[in-house]
Amino acid sequence: MAPAGRHGGALDRLAEALVADGKTDDAKPFFDAAARLAPDADFANKVTVSGATLTGDTKVLLDPKSPVNQ
Repeated sequence: MAPAGRHGGALDRLAEALVADGKTDDAKPFFDAAARLAPDADFANKVTVSGATLTGDTKVLLDPKSPVNQ
């Protein structure tokens, strides 16, 4: 079985592909899952900020439970 970090990266790429296809609402749960499965805090922060920027869901950046605010 692959380490969780590899799944996080795959989910991040899937989310980015959904955004590129114009499916930002569909991408949000994949960005969230990628951040939860991130191998480290830096990757979790990158995914959270990237997801918020690409989907326009910037309220996640203000959430105290967000990886960015940990």
